[in-house]
Amino acid sequence: MPDYLSLKSLRNSLNKTTDILAIATATPEKAHRPKHGPRDYMLTLNLTDPSMAPSGVCVAHIFRPHLAAMPAVHIGDAVLLRRFQVVKGPPVELTADDVKYAEGLRRWWSLLDDKAMEKIEKASRKVTEAGKDDTK
Repeated sequence: MPDYLSLKSLRNSLNKTTDILAIATATPEKAHRPKHGPRDYMLTLNLTDPSMAPSGVCVAHIFRPHLAAMPAVHIGDAVLLRRFQVVKGPPVELTADDVKYAEGLRRWWSLLDDKAMEKIEKASRKVTEAGKDDTK
């Protein structure tokens, strides 16, 4: 299996560059330019993986200078964040192991029961509401 950091382990990796492969728990709102801070476009993703679900969701903010460079993400999509602290260079190329791991995450997501999905939805709403203050 490729070396992806679990979402639960992120706190132990501050100021490091890492790879994450997780599932989007919500379709994000359209990317926008924040009123304060950098002028790049920002997209907010709510993500989960087996280390955090069903009651935990992690938020990722993606910054890009051009709107066209933002990914199209929908609920249930497997999202690869490669070297996500600072990325400069060519687009990410997926390996066969990346695809296999993403398929496993999709399978895990599709097998979650209604109770787990309700908890994930609740956690996703909670982090979305908390993040709305950042865009004012």
